[in-house]
Amino acid sequence: MAVLGALSVVSIAGGTRYIALLLIVLKVLLLLSLLFVPGFLLLKLIKKDYFSNDEAFLLATPASIVVYVLIFIPLYCVKSHFIWYLIFNCAFVTVATAAAYRKKMVAEILRISPVLKYGFLMVALSSVIALSFVSVNMTNPEKELNNWVAVGHRGLHDLPGDNNLQYDTATVFAQYKPPWVWPNNDTPWTMGDRPPLLGVLNGIIMLSLNKRPYSFWNYLIVGITFNSLFLLPLSMLAKRIFNRPATAYLAVISVFLNIFIFINIYFTWPKLLAVFFLLTLIVYLWDRELSPATASIGGAVFALGALGHGNVLLTLPVVILSYIAFAVIRGKKTYLLYFFVSFLILYSPWSLYKIRHQEINTSNLIGHYIPASKHSESLYQRVSDFIQDYPIEKQFERRVALLLDAIRENRIYETLRVLQSGDIAGYLNGVYPDVFYHPVTALGEMQVLLTIIMLIFYIVKSLYRKKATPFDIKMLTTFIFLAISSYAFNVLIKWTPPNTHELPYTELIILIAAVSGITFSFGAVLRWFSFGWIFMNFTYYVIASSLRHDFAVFDFFNIVVFTAVAAMVWLVHYFSQNQTTTDEGGNG
Repeated sequence: MAVLGALSVVSIAGGTRYIALLLIVLKVLLLLSLLFVPGFLLLKLIKKDYFSNDEAFLLATPASIVVYVLIFIPLYCVKSHFIWYLIFNCAFVTVATAAAYRKKMVAEILRISPVLKYGFLMVALSSVIALSFVSVNMTNPEKELNNWVAVGHRGLHDLPGDNNLQYDTATVFAQYKPPWVWPNNDTPWTMGDRPPLLGVLNGIIMLSLNKRPYSFWNYLIVGITFNSLFLLPLSMLAKRIFNRPATAYLAVISVFLNIFIFINIYFTWPKLLAVFFLLTLIVYLWDRELSPATASIGGAVFALGALGHGNVLLTLPVVILSYIAFAVIRGKKTYLLYFFVSFLILYSPWSLYKIRHQEINTSNLIGHYIPASKHSESLYQRVSDFIQDYPIEKQFERRVALLLDAIRENRIYETLRVLQSGDIAGYLNGVYPDVFYHPVTALGEMQVLLTIIMLIFYIVKSLYRKKATPFDIKMLTTFIFLAISSYAFNVLIKWTPPNTHELPYTELIILIAAVSGITFSFGAVLRWFSFGWIFMNFTYYVIASSLRHDFAVFDFFNIVVFTAVAAMVWLVHYFSQNQTTTDEGGNG
């Protein structure tokens, strides 16, 4: 009885947390339903036979976003009352659902392939995990997580204020304010320095609900959910590359558990939102016959990625070169025009907005690519100074030195020493938090080297033993080559070793998934040992973050984090056991 009484007290005291968790789950599922269901039904209504169920589900979110934004732009231009946003957005969802119901298409969404169901569940769980992580030590996160500072201080490293840019942008649109400019010299950003898609989407929600602005917590829910979307196309990509379902599904979880990626999910820079569109483009075009329709859809999806974050444009040179080579081989060079016309149609409203508001149309971001003489009078002079200051010999020497330092570091010994001495605070404030910024140890060159070495080793091993590789070697090699080419291209633009978060994210995610998948392909024992190591690194980050901020390690939301991660692992077992020889519904 005493135990039951104690549990009752705990239950009552923790009731607010249970309610907060329930609201997190409900809001995430509601947002995902508004992203996937209308777009899926719309695509099936437009051309049922053209889009398979899988393709319609993959493109559902881009389709929904395009419609929501097309509703937003004219209403915003005439400064409509909030009720019109609500009416038109509700009408879109209602009409699409009703029309699909009449044509018996609603049930089609349940006939998508298992890998897409897995990817969708991964998106939902990822969102809940990240939102729970930033809620640790809080009773009601909606009241306590009221600005970017609270979120930026949750991990082992205090993150910068970029997280406030999209929230301020959303407020500008929702309140019909003039574009904002931060006058602070330490943060000289303007509204024009970051593409606005996440801000626009939050602005649409604010306007539709007549909450202008709404709480930063709701912005965080939207941002984290959008940043988790990339797991859906990544699941499809991994499934196509790796023949064993367990290998493919674990590779996706390994990307999510990578600390660098996890930080970017919960801090809601929209870089991973941009990655979602680019991975969607890759998966969609891979098996599709090149045509004016596919090229136009590709250009539209790429435009959404560029509007999500300018990081996507870092991938553009390699994408264009690859497309040109492909088009020349297939004899379809003219289709590149459809791609760019579609891209410009969707991207041009933002360009026109910046032209109209010249005060926000700055060139602050050029320092991310040419880190020399920012005060030079011309771009030509900047480039000249840059080449003179950073010759290729200096560039190469610095990278080799950084790489050798990373190899010489013994993190295991350092961790054991800390456990013996008890100097946890010193360690938490030491080298480990730099995982987000360090260009070698975080991902960067180390990830590139690992990918090349492991792929070569596995190919040689397979040829020597005359065994078939457990992955699509042509597809994997192609993606690794493109990722490394793009990574190297951007490194050469930067010349000096950049921070990892300044590099193209799509390439880094592909390389993380490739390293994980190849490692897991060596056998069940090594697969689970390697995954266990990845999980321990994630666990270390979550627990150490709590300790650094004097939070309870067994906080309610920490328990939710690890329970949801366990659910992810269970999903691997479930979908691997229930995987059929063909993905039913893929061509429905």
